[in-house]
Parts: sequence; C-alpha cells; structure tokens
Amino acid sequence: MKKIILVNILVLLSLLVLGQSGKLSVGGNGWVLQDSGNGNPAKKFIFGIWGIPQYIAIHNKGQVSGADLLRSKTSFAKYGDKFDLIFTHSEYIKDYMSDHIIMTGSSEFAYMFKDYLKKTDGSYTDGKPLNMKKLASAYSNGSLDNIVYNGFDYLKGQFSAKSNWTYIWAPIDEVVTWPPNLIKGLYQIAKKKGDNLIYCDLFGSGKVNSYMTLSNTIANNRGVDDEKYITSWTNNVVKVAREYQGSGDIYGVNAYGEFYMDPVLAGKAVDGIKSALGNNVPVWLWFDPVGYAKPRTMILSDYITNVKCQIYTSIIHGATGVLLYNDLRKSPTDFDIFYPILKELKQNIDLFYLPTIASNLDGHLHFCIKRNSKTNEQFVIATNTNHTQNLTFSYKKNSKVLKPFEVYISKL
Repeated sequence: MKKIILVNILVLLSLLVLGQSGKLSVGGNGWVLQDSGNGNPAKKFIFGIWGIPQYIAIHNKGQVSGADLLRSKTSFAKYGDKFDLIFTHSEYIKDYMSDHIIMTGSSEFAYMFKDYLKKTDGSYTDGKPLNMKKLASAYSNGSLDNIVYNGFDYLKGQFSAKSNWTYIWAPIDEVVTWPPNLIKGLYQIAKKKGDNLIYCDLFGSGKVNSYMTLSNTIANNRGVDDEKYITSWTNNVVKVAREYQGSGDIYGVNAYGEFYMDPVLAGKAVDGIKSALGNNVPVWLWFDPVGYAKPRTMILSDYITNVKCQIYTSIIHGATGVLLYNDLRKSPTDFDIFYPILKELKQNIDLFYLPTIASNLDGHLHFCIKRNSKTNEQFVIATNTNHTQNLTFSYKKNSKVLKPFEVYISKL
C-alpha cells in the first residue's frame, strides 16, 4: 500500500513539474505555446474551423437517430480531424473531439445577456438588438457579476469530466458592438476563474460605426486598391483594438467581404492589432473557404484564389493561426474545392515556424524571408494583393514576377 501511495505521489509531482499535457499559454513574438507534457511548451500554429462540412450538430441531451450519430462521427473524421481547433457550442462537444482544442462560449454568453434583459425590464425581445447601454450600466453597477461568474462556471462544468481536454473561451463574437467595460470585465472574471486563454474577435467590418465612436469612418464609395481607404480601414483596426485592450489573449477579426474586396487588409488587420497591442499578441484571423462573401456571378475557384492570397498575406504579416468559417448552407463540395489550399498550408507549416530575417509589409507586394538556423537555408513567402498589376519580388539575386493574388513560396 505504501508503495502504491508513493507511486501516486510521484506521478502527481511529475505532472506538476512537467506541466499539463495540451495546456496553452501565450509566448513571445505572437505565438501561442502548447505543452506536450514534457514541461517545454512549444510554438503552435493553429488551423481552426467553425462549421464542419456534412456534420450534424447534436445536443448532448437531445434524442437523435443512430444514423445521424454515425453521419456526424464520420464527417468529423473526414473533415474535423484536419484541424487543431474546433469552434462549437459547449453543449455539442463529443468525446471524439478530445484530441482537438475546443473554442466555445459565444452563443452561451449572448443568450445569458438576452435572458437578463428579458427578465429585468423586458427591454429585449427575440430578434431585436440588445440594449448595449443598459448592459454597460448593469455591468458598471455590478448587476451582471453573478451572470458572468455563473457563465464561466457553466462552461467549465461542460468539461468537468474532461480534465485532460484543451479549451479556449470565446465569450463574445464581434466585440466592437458591445460595451468595452463589459467585454473587459468578462476577461477579468474569466482569469479569476482559471488560466484558460481568451479569444477576442474584434469585428466583422472595419468600416462602420460601432458601440465605440470611430472617427475616420470609411465611406463605401472607394476605388480599387484605394490607398486612402486602406489606410483609414487600418486606422480603425488600431482604434478598436486599443479600445478593447485587455479583453483577450488572442485577437482576430472576421471581415470576409472586406478581405475579398481588398486582400491587403488581411495583412493590415494583423498590423493594426499588433500596432495597438504589441508584437507579442497572437493574431488568428477568420477566413471564408466556401464563398460566404462571394459575389453571385463569381466562380468559386476564382474566389478561393483570392482567399488563399488573404491567408498567406496574414501569415507574412505575423499571424500565427488560420480560422475558417464554413457556412453550413454551402455544399461540402465547396469546401472540397478549398481543401487543396488547406493541405498546402499544412505542408508548409515548418516554414511558418522559422524566424523571419527580412520582410516587406508595405504596398501590395508582401514577403518574408525565413531562415533555417540549422541548415542556413533561406525561403521566401510572397503575395501580390494588387487587383490588376503584376509586381516583382526581388531579394538579393532572386526575383519573381507575381500576378494579381498570386502566392509564391520557394527556397532561395
């Protein structure tokens, strides 16, 4: 018996020393670190998704047919297993997701705040916008504290039997429409409840007024590759990020339509967030792999070429994660058209981890030079975000003409 107790104590001590397997933390230079259990957290480039193709989301307490259960498990194995992170409602998490990072919380907190306004003064009715001024006032006077504490307790309760799972809280979607004091309060209370990382999605559009009053609001009538528009949009990113500083550990935006109209903005979004919050903050942007923001007359493959340019441009500018919004109204075959790009990204992942020794982040020709310190080999990742003009990448003795939206990856 003494030997068994001693062994158990040694196992517990080893876990404390080595760290929790899968545990996430924020490292330097914009990286999230993941502990594999050896006590040496390593950089983790994240591929995540909301909306798994063909997947039927099944409530954990709901009644469902065996056929639907099988279909969900099969589609998750086919599509979900291609990702590190799954963004889903906490009540739809399944055991076969255990090897993935789970991001959750947005719909849960939105429901709680709606329910609060319904019960306190009836100021919210289904389908109507939330009264953000009342929520801001309620948080300021402490009326929402119990709701927020209970909300995080509820989320943690969903993982009570999943102690070895890795999860991230994402309490509010597009925080720019919410009171800053409430969003920052959510973060502070979450940190009191544990050390899980918090993902903060800033906005779905950088050109509109929001709860926060923005100067330099961007007009819709602007030309192709309009530098004034791009500068103004970037300035708005900086202002929003500064206003919501202290609201998350990881930041991002989901401006699908604006990224399509100007792929350069995927890079500028990273620049703006880092300008406001510092280079150490991790940035994971959302992208549209299935044509959610595609013009009706556009061929999906052409649209996906644009999205590929967006993604690589964000990486060149310092993003360390790629999140995909898979509109479930689209056919799974639409995602299949995008899949070769995801496969290519994952094949190139070793390059993303290498240190950048030179870069160009201005204008429409974007590139970073990566160096492998062990082999002294150098590589380039470059994009052309200009709609109409060919641009030439040139570095030392290397040059390459890039067509509009072209991505160029090569050993130098």
